[in-house]
Amino acid sequence: KVNLALVLLGVIVLIAGGLWLWNVFRGRVRVPRSSFAPPMVYSPPDDLPPALVGLLTKNAVGANELVATIFDLAQKRVIAIAQAERKKFFFSSKDVMLSRSSGITKHSFERLVADALASENGTWLSEQRGRLPELLRDFSSRVEQESVRQGLFQEEPSKSKGRLSKPGLFMLFVTPFVGIPLVLWLFERAEMIFVPFVSVLLVGLATIILSSKMPSVTEVGATQAGLWKGFGRYLKKMVKDKSLAVDNVSYWDSYFPYAVIFGLSKGWVTTFEGLGANAPAWFHVGAADSGADLPVADWQRRYGLGRCKAGWIDRTRCWLPVGLGGYVPGDNQRWTGGCDIAFAEEEGGQGCYSLWSFSGSSCNNNITVGQ
Repeated sequence: KVNLALVLLGVIVLIAGGLWLWNVFRGRVRVPRSSFAPPMVYSPPDDLPPALVGLLTKNAVGANELVATIFDLAQKRVIAIAQAERKKFFFSSKDVMLSRSSGITKHSFERLVADALASENGTWLSEQRGRLPELLRDFSSRVEQESVRQGLFQEEPSKSKGRLSKPGLFMLFVTPFVGIPLVLWLFERAEMIFVPFVSVLLVGLATIILSSKMPSVTEVGATQAGLWKGFGRYLKKMVKDKSLAVDNVSYWDSYFPYAVIFGLSKGWVTTFEGLGANAPAWFHVGAADSGADLPVADWQRRYGLGRCKAGWIDRTRCWLPVGLGGYVPGDNQRWTGGCDIAFAEEEGGQGCYSLWSFSGSSCNNNITVGQ
């Protein structure tokens, strides 16, 4: 009789847990089926930032959304990205420098990323590793808040998930501490003593699994999610279909932040690199001891410089030509080197860019600029 009662108790726990989960999900606002989009969308549905796209399509904000936001900010000219080799003693390693540019951020989570990871004089990404976990938490919170402001979710998804995940975690962690001692103590008298505890564990596990489905989107959010999932399927097809990729070579860099969101970054780069696609105008590769060497042609095009015949841009310093009445920032001295220097963005102050080449105390005459 005791064992039968324990089995019945286990069944009751499962039924009660199922009814509780059903009641929780019943409280969510149902979205009409008409809100969902066709299976394939051939261009970005709108200008929704990649981070919000990731939240809509996956109900979560993670590292992919943060990385995609960095690339999106570079695409919008808010920051500049430069990959370079840094030498330390006898060793060298690749690193990425993020520098503030002239673009303007629109959302608070974009400002957070730009302010935390980039600076006017350039910031090495490797030096920010210790701050990334905290940044990701703040970033996730702001993205969720923005999703509610834009009417995509009824409330912040993490709060919706918490209604299920917290009770589920409580069941999974507390039940073994209570159940194992009781099973060991009473097993000889009641072999089925473990059944109710197993039922509680199953309910807790189901609760955690289903918590990812808990965020309640609005009708607008459901429509947007359907459209962006369709665009994601189109991007996945593009990675596999070479002819389709050829037709979209001119869009590959503007679609890249969204490719990151859908987990396609590696295949995306490989596909378009094989097609001879040009590197994005916002990404620069070079080798430098203390700064990134950036091709002049890219910066000439972006910042309206004169015609540059040769040379590099180094983001570690900012020089102004004498002709503009500029001073060397920090030194308060006029530029007197032997090279022609091109002023790139703003006269004086921080954040200006320049074309220069400097070795020791002399300036190498390998830059020719015609304004």
